[in-house]
Amino acid sequence: MAPAAQAGTPVDEEVICPVGKKKFTITGTMSCSGSGTTMSLRRITSCDFVTELPVCPDNGLPVYREFDAAEIKQLKAFLKTDAYQTLLLQSDYYRAFAIEQQLKGAGTSETYWLLQRGLWHDYDKMVVAPGFYDLFLQEATLEKDRISKDDKPYMVASVAYQFGLAGNNTIAKAWLKEAKSLSDGSDFIEKYIKAVSGCLGKMSKDRCHPEAEFTP
Repeated sequence: MAPAAQAGTPVDEEVICPVGKKKFTITGTMSCSGSGTTMSLRRITSCDFVTELPVCPDNGLPVYREFDAAEIKQLKAFLKTDAYQTLLLQSDYYRAFAIEQQLKGAGTSETYWLLQRGLWHDYDKMVVAPGFYDLFLQEATLEKDRISKDDKPYMVASVAYQFGLAGNNTIAKAWLKEAKSLSDGSDFIEKYIKAVSGCLGKMSKDRCHPEAEFTP
């Protein structure tokens, strides 16, 4: 009998594609523990090796959530369109965002977090998607009004960082100013806001890189 998998150990998991029913294997784990954050506020964990976004190998469909029967019917039709074929050239996260737009419309927490996850895990391909930053600003502005009071300063400051990374310091400074006004005074958020502010116009510095570890 094989030994039981331990927390933080890679585990093969089977996924069935919602369209086409093809089975494929992803890497999962039993559990994770956090070990810090990056400058982009991506959480660093003991299981960064897991498959963050499963993608069907035959049709490129990102399996970012469960779909109901009506949505699967919509997906079957959408996957046959020229628009979907074009999306196959984009980041898996951007494709997931576009699919969610088709199913539920834009301006939801799901669409915002798909864009944010794309910035964390597929930055280079994500930011060259058509009109990406306009979309991200629109989605972030809506999410800002939905997110909890406790989480809001962190989310707003992280958006400021992303626009600073893109070289749009006007938007970055406006969002940083709002983050300061929302700050709960904790050591983490105060030092993060200061770190982002210090990186504006200096994003080539090692300490400002998206994957640089942020230590308050």
